[in-house]
Amino acid sequence: MKTVTEKVDEAKWNINHWKLFISLSLGYLMWGLITSIAPLTYSLAKGNPIYIALPALYPLIGTLLLPYLSDKVLGRKKTFYITLILYLAGALIVSATAYYISSSSVAFLPLVLVGLLLANIGVEGEVPTGLSYAAENFPLKWREKLLILIPNFDNIGITVAALLSLIAFSQISSPTFVMEVLGFSAILVSVFLILVRFSLPESVRWLVTKGKVNEAEKNAELLLTKGEDTTTPMKNNRVYKLPLITRYLFLVILGVSQYLTFGLMAYTIADYYFSNNQYYLSTIIFVASLATVLAGFLAAYIVDKIRTRFYVMLSYIGGTITMLPILALVMIASSITGTYLVMFYILLALNMLFSEFAWGSRTILEPLLFPTQNRAFLIGLVRAIPIVSYAISVYLTSSIPLVNYVLLNLILWGMGAVASLWWFFRGYDTNLVPLEEITTENLSQQG
Repeated sequence: MKTVTEKVDEAKWNINHWKLFISLSLGYLMWGLITSIAPLTYSLAKGNPIYIALPALYPLIGTLLLPYLSDKVLGRKKTFYITLILYLAGALIVSATAYYISSSSVAFLPLVLVGLLLANIGVEGEVPTGLSYAAENFPLKWREKLLILIPNFDNIGITVAALLSLIAFSQISSPTFVMEVLGFSAILVSVFLILVRFSLPESVRWLVTKGKVNEAEKNAELLLTKGEDTTTPMKNNRVYKLPLITRYLFLVILGVSQYLTFGLMAYTIADYYFSNNQYYLSTIIFVASLATVLAGFLAAYIVDKIRTRFYVMLSYIGGTITMLPILALVMIASSITGTYLVMFYILLALNMLFSEFAWGSRTILEPLLFPTQNRAFLIGLVRAIPIVSYAISVYLTSSIPLVNYVLLNLILWGMGAVASLWWFFRGYDTNLVPLEEITTENLSQQG
């Protein structure tokens, strides 16, 4: 007789999978919208880097506290209610402040930062919880694809935000107006999410770890089609029993490499080196995010056609190699304008393709390498290191030459490439392997 987790792994796609997919995807879309507001404060704060560094630190609270509560007491579904309330409240504060209060007022920036604090705690707390939710409840056949496709909605959110910013700025040349537009967009998405999330099933695996087997069976029924024959093939890949600390440190290195290089090249480089032209700033973010959106769909297509270890290695080595022509360009060009600017856009888009592949490596491995009872918190603990590192790097790189800035990104990519090579030779593939085997976890109390 099949266990409840085996039934979930082998289930055919149904309406409740669609609900979960929409809920998780729009949560990531919100992440993209919210994080696009923070760079607007930089010009309003007269170039003080603390106003980029502070919002960069805000997610630290969400990425540790909410996933911990999700693992221990709340479960995945209840945590989603809390995150939704937080980023809805944050979006309301930001949009209302931008609409009603002058940007020259002493109250303006503090209120915006409070709104961003609430919103970032919400969206960042949803990331580890959402990855756990997806890994635990989606069928094996679709798991890796969805662990790339769903987080790609963050990039879609950034792209939409950048496009809205370009349109808004062309109408009224004001960062506060752009802030209003993005805040209102986030509110609309939040309202729709309220309607979707009430009917979601809880994570079956989380319920099993809490000994709630009967409740797990009931929630599993929502993920099964009546009378279905669950026959998804499973692979017997060899899984090495790597210590938890080894898996954690490996994921931290991948995280620091990808998180910092994406943030520094897609966001911060625009603020620090192109902030004198709002159009250039928004265009760089738009180009970078559009490239990652397209790369996300490509990554979702190929991820189950190649070995996981090869996919991870390809992502980070590709990112490292594509930084080299960018470094050469900034060393040759006296200023990034005209033809050099077009070349920069093209090279940045190519690098962002591999950045998205690397992000996909993380969103696959982070939820799959940790046990269910601590999965969301450990994902958050992995993410905490890149978040702190990024906030520090944003502050420290605010006045360095562009060549040194790009060189730093090359070094960070190289660090991830070395880690990916180690995983290729010492790690294991996860395609179609049940969570319990990947994490060497024993859910012995399940029915």
